[in-house]
Amino acid sequence: MTHAFDHWNNAYQGGDPATLSWHQAEASLSLQMIARAGITPQDSVIDIGSGTAPLVDALLVQGLRDLTMLDLSPVALDLARTRLGTQAGHQFDHGIGFDD
Repeated sequence: MTHAFDHWNNAYQGGDPATLSWHQAEASLSLQMIARAGITPQDSVIDIGSGTAPLVDALLVQGLRDLTMLDLSPVALDLARTRLGTQAGHQFDHGIGFDD
């Protein structure tokens, strides 16, 4: 686990996440799949391997509040937490939880 942990922390340190090869400015495919699944603001969503992805931003705009970002890299989650500001709720073990 340490190797993977270090790998992903290093990937996110010292740069703009938008320059990473896997970065998506918009998580359109994920949003389409969530819409097709019939997810509503009353549902819970966990974004596994979230990194700094903007998926939760879009879900917050759609009114979802019970959201969790889960990633091996606390560096990535710290970047996401900073971007989300006051919308980021409580945090726990390498994760960010969002709820009312």
